[in-house]
Amino acid sequence: MIQGTVADALPTLTLSQANATVNEGGANTYTITSSAAAPAGGLTVPYTVAGTATSGSDYTAVTGTATILAGATTGTFTVTTIADKVTETAETLIVSLGTTTGANLSTVAGATTATTTILDTSTTPVAGAVTLSSSAATITETAGSNVVTYTVELGSAAPAGGVNIPYTLSGTATNLTDYTGSAATTGNFTILAGATAGTLVLTTVADSTTEGAEAITVTLVRCQLVTLWQQVRLTQRLHLLLIQVLQLQVQIFL
Repeated sequence: MIQGTVADALPTLTLSQANATVNEGGANTYTITSSAAAPAGGLTVPYTVAGTATSGSDYTAVTGTATILAGATTGTFTVTTIADKVTETAETLIVSLGTTTGANLSTVAGATTATTTILDTSTTPVAGAVTLSSSAATITETAGSNVVTYTVELGSAAPAGGVNIPYTLSGTATNLTDYTGSAATTGNFTILAGATAGTLVLTTVADSTTEGAEAITVTLVRCQLVTLWQQVRLTQRLHLLLIQVLQLQVQIFL
């Protein structure tokens, strides 16, 4: 009598993915399916991630192994993409299963690879698309005509998290003495996510001092999210002399 051992056929592994496309900042789950339950001790399946996307900048680095627990037929792993502020073309993740002891890879074309497209969601304004304007060319110290609004506009909607565009205030007018509205001579135009504009409102301060016209200069500063090829300036003239003289005359008559 001749005795022998008949070995069970090894299970076959295939790979699938939850989504063929994912927005940057999102995650995609991949599922490894075995044609038979994993043996005692489970199955450890290696995988690789390639494609045009870069580990560490376009997606979080992965371990490179997934596990199908003993008695189970599936195991999963997740690749998380990274959102950035850079406008770029769509990129790809090509996930492939590697060989493992105790299982065979599917011979069906494409059954052990999955290609995921990462869609760019950034809306970083392009150079030259930033404009600075004011609501009036001249203002006075008189209530009702002593407010000026500066508006910064982007060429496209601000990305998630919004945009802060730094500014400086200079000129012959003195902040907090001749005008108010900015806590300091530096600050930020804040443009909320999805919006295209941010404002700064300054109000002149009436006084009884006779002086010549003064100027406020608002200067945008280069920042990381918005490229300004050159600083954008607006000079706001304050025609204060006539109003101030009238104020003095009223005070004298009083």
